[in-house]
Amino acid sequence: MLASAALALAPAPVAAQSAALPNLAPAVQAKSALVAAAGDITPIVVSKQGAGRRFDGVGALSAGAASRLLVDYPEPQRSRILDYLFKPNFGASFQMLKVELGGDANSTGGTEPSHMRSSNEVNCYRGYEWWIMKEAKKRNPSIKLLGLEWGAPGWVGAGTGTVWTKQNIRYYISWVDCARKHGLKIDYLGGWNEKSYDVEWFKDLRAALDRRGYKDVGIVGDDGVNNWRFAEEMASDPDLYRAIDVAGVHYPCGFPNGETCPSTPGAQRLGKPLWASEQTPFQVRANVSGLPIVTTFDNFDSYNTGAGRMAGQLNRVYIDGAMTGTIIWNLIWSSYPGLPFEGAGPILADTPWSGTFRLGKTMWSIAHTTQFARPGWRYVNTGSKRLPAGGSVVTLRSGARSKTPQRWSSIVETSDASEAQRLRFQLERGMSADPVHVWATNLDSTSNGDSFRRVATIRPRLRAFVFDAQPGFVYSLTTSRGQKKGETGQMPPQRAFPFPYADDFSRYEAGRIPRYLSDFGGSFEVAPCAGQPGRCLEQKVTQEPVRWQLTPAPATLIGDPHWSNYTVTSDAYIPESGYVEIVGRASAPQVAFFPGFASGLEGYHFRIDAQGEWLLYRQTATETFDPTGANNSFVPIIVDTPLATGTDPSLVGKSWHKMQMRLLGPTITISLDDKLLIAVADPVHTAGQAALAVSRWNRGQFRNIAIDEAAVVN
Repeated sequence: MLASAALALAPAPVAAQSAALPNLAPAVQAKSALVAAAGDITPIVVSKQGAGRRFDGVGALSAGAASRLLVDYPEPQRSRILDYLFKPNFGASFQMLKVELGGDANSTGGTEPSHMRSSNEVNCYRGYEWWIMKEAKKRNPSIKLLGLEWGAPGWVGAGTGTVWTKQNIRYYISWVDCARKHGLKIDYLGGWNEKSYDVEWFKDLRAALDRRGYKDVGIVGDDGVNNWRFAEEMASDPDLYRAIDVAGVHYPCGFPNGETCPSTPGAQRLGKPLWASEQTPFQVRANVSGLPIVTTFDNFDSYNTGAGRMAGQLNRVYIDGAMTGTIIWNLIWSSYPGLPFEGAGPILADTPWSGTFRLGKTMWSIAHTTQFARPGWRYVNTGSKRLPAGGSVVTLRSGARSKTPQRWSSIVETSDASEAQRLRFQLERGMSADPVHVWATNLDSTSNGDSFRRVATIRPRLRAFVFDAQPGFVYSLTTSRGQKKGETGQMPPQRAFPFPYADDFSRYEAGRIPRYLSDFGGSFEVAPCAGQPGRCLEQKVTQEPVRWQLTPAPATLIGDPHWSNYTVTSDAYIPESGYVEIVGRASAPQVAFFPGFASGLEGYHFRIDAQGEWLLYRQTATETFDPTGANNSFVPIIVDTPLATGTDPSLVGKSWHKMQMRLLGPTITISLDDKLLIAVADPVHTAGQAALAVSRWNRGQFRNIAIDEAAVVN
């Protein structure tokens, strides 16, 4: 008789050599189907002879400013979050970390600063990705580090508007040099995120890395969206084949929804690793007009709801497409609510001022793979397959060459299964027949206690057992040891953004990013004040970047997106040409299939310029359908509506001025140098953050920013 394990069935006495899995939630019993008949048993053969490809690991991507607020978290919460991300056998336990090469250009939810703003300047200490990589390595010295580019400083494009230049190869090499200064070894580089490719550029990058002594830095190509054309080209170009170490494609399971994750026969014949080099758990829904839109304000929670999709993708990339590595976007959602793709990632950490964070069920669905298989293990093809009633299973073995039996793990996901299914495990010689530990996550439960729970131990008999997989679960069955569900400790209470808020930037060193400021366009950092003692906030980008998508004008956000009635005040320095702005009720444009890719910032803008003019205007975003256009045929449109305008001779030339905007209900009141300019009524924008903005691409400055209640302006 085979040992058996059944989930959520009647609690009858268990026969010898059997194990019954307990319920994980009361709801499970109500939906449990009868176990499939004996003739419907799916065989899972765990065998050395069924060896498949080498498992390269599961990683995550920190890019698009989605990790911006993490560095601002207080201790010990910040270290706990990092433990959940990177510590082996604790949480997500990521095995690879891919980061953006900051390019001073908007790369989804904001801008990440460049290490090399001009051809003759290198600063290896800008930004927060270096810190994240070092924290990852501190927790897991074996983690692989990858770098990829979205936008780039304008000089890198050399007038081409692309990154396929010799200057960009120099830019990449200098970034790897910076990593070495931080004690970091970069394992892989990519090209240009989701922007096609240039075959000769990849060959030149390989040659340049070799000359610099970086022969051990691999190259992933081409990081395009759901297209294996680059891999097919590798097969016909020997030099390209030698230059590329991994064929990587974004969203092989579809963007972002998809039930199948195919590659191509040509890619699979390459003899190179194939990766899903970006994949995500979020899904598309429809907006009120029936057009697809990824997110709107305050209702996006794929850190929880994406758990089933994530588990399915991690299995199916190998079963459907022979892909052996997966990079998940995002590493974490640690950015402001309301920005594009809010909540995408395994952890929600968007309130550093309170120290509170939320672990998503998606994190535990990832842990069902990362805590049960290490890079270097081998897939077992005879134990990896789709299940007949929905779901899938992959099996991996340790790959040890010793005479001792090999450890193995099977990850079973039934995220889209229609009924319970019985699996028959056969353990061939050379594979461990030790007791099999079973961990489970109930995808339909809202209780944290029903995620990543060790629920049973099965003792195989005659090297075999059967297992009943219920619909709506992720399971890990393993003979390995050491898995753990890390504990958060006591969580501080949720608190709103500190209000009132004030900062004169005097406490920061030059070059630092002030706490809680998040750049949406351009790049802002602390610098000496123009014509005054002390330190100010300065916009640093002086040349149009090489864009990834549409690039907003320089602006940095701060505060609570729910703020409605408040006053924002700042001293502002007008550059020799151009303008400076303070913005109230600001938000990223939620338009088009890719929200935020419109080149603007919704809200009320108060502008002063060096020609002596001031302007109050409302910025709104909308979209139009273009059946001949790119970007899924949706074209974002930014509309600027003037509300009031005037002149003031004191504004002419380079000068400092005190700007203030008061928002109370539909009334917007603006003042300049403590002098009331105008009060107007406009009901369109009712809530949003504060922002500071500068004209393209000027070095405007700000200091003494204050956000307070909407007091009466005299």
